[in-house]
Amino acid sequence: MARTLVAGPDAFTAADSTNVSTYNSTNWAEQNGSTAFLRIFSNSFRNDFTNRSDNCWKGAGVFTDDQYFELAIIGTWSINDTDEIGGTLRNNGAAFGSETMYRVFWSPALNGLAGAVQVFKIVAGNNSHNGTQLGSNVNFGMASGDLLSAEAVTNGANVDILVYKNNVLQGTVSDTASVLTGGKPGITGKKNAGFMFGDDWTAGNVTGVTNASASVTGASSTVSAGTVATAPRPPVPYTLTTVTG
Repeated sequence: MARTLVAGPDAFTAADSTNVSTYNSTNWAEQNGSTAFLRIFSNSFRNDFTNRSDNCWKGAGVFTDDQYFELAIIGTWSINDTDEIGGTLRNNGAAFGSETMYRVFWSPALNGLAGAVQVFKIVAGNNSHNGTQLGSNVNFGMASGDLLSAEAVTNGANVDILVYKNNVLQGTVSDTASVLTGGKPGITGKKNAGFMFGDDWTAGNVTGVTNASASVTGASSTVSAGTVATAPRPPVPYTLTTVTG
């Protein structure tokens, strides 16, 4: 598979406490302004509230259903902090109560305080915006500066969400019913202690998808909703192509 860059990088460079959707109103749409905001801090972003918040990319670029996001997670968090930082995929960009997306975030407090990613499916703001978790946690730790990325790729009638740390595949969860289509990537966050941030976000399309559940020597990667492949994989040999306009 290959990745084609469509949006970013966005370094979130603005005065502290500036809403992401204000500092770059051309490209970002705040989806949860009635309950929370994503804001700039130390030239990165975090949520400034305990409710989850999402921003969807609304700027230039054409996204296919097979899309990805990547961002750096930075900060000085503690292992028991329940902060969440990540991105969204196939996000319809709608406001609170009507938003539909796959939300992918890492939190240090999951997996017995060792850290993990969770993937949630939100349909028209279901479950009070929290959505329904797909599969199990994808367990791995992160250090400040590590890259979190995820891809949503069509696999027959299903959608596979592939989760990466520093471009090494960590696990896959699948949506097998009423899958989401369309939309664009975005960013997401939830604040507890407030010492974890997202930065240097990029997004684009995944090409050359043949079978996202192809077997990998030494690890099973064929999964369905309710299961997750957690064994680390070799780095994916991506070719990154940049497009403009």
